Amino acid sequence: MDGGSHNLPDCSFYFESHNHKQGWDECFLDVGDNNEIREYTSIHRSSKSSDKTVIGENNLIMGSCHIAHDCKVGNNNILANNTLLAGHVVIEVKSMRRAYQSIFMPKSTESGGIEERLSVVSEELAELDIVRSMVQSIRDSFEQNRRGICKFRHWNAS
Repeated sequence: MDGGSHNLPDCSFYFESHNHKQGWDECFLDVGDNNEIREYTSIHRSSKSSDKTVIGENNLIMGSCHIAHDCKVGNNNILANNTLLAGHVVIEVKSMRRAYQSIFMPKSTESGGIEERLSVVSEELAELDIVRSMVQSIRDSFEQNRRGICKFRHWNAS
């Protein structure tokens, strides 16, 4: 655990993952700065040496939460009491919000059309699987003569 993070007694940081499908292997847990981890929270390390469980910075993880093996919790999140994350869950709310705002609520009228905004988001946030998935889903909605999620119908007044 890095500087500024603190946890209350009765928190469990497991030395090994409970996922033993791959056999016993070296496992990792990375906890960033300024996290508050409350009572009865359990955080598992990764299930294999090629991955790690990551808790970012400035998170509040309230009582009785469970973060399983290979989860990635980003920065500035609040996990309410009894939040349970199964293995391989990714929480990156701020990046999703930024992507959504860039695509659907551009700050200027010069930001181009939907395809141009999708391209910009794809380039800026390409490292996040969830953003890539959202962009692909939006692009797929325009294919095969589908109406799409952003197009509007022109109503004829006659």
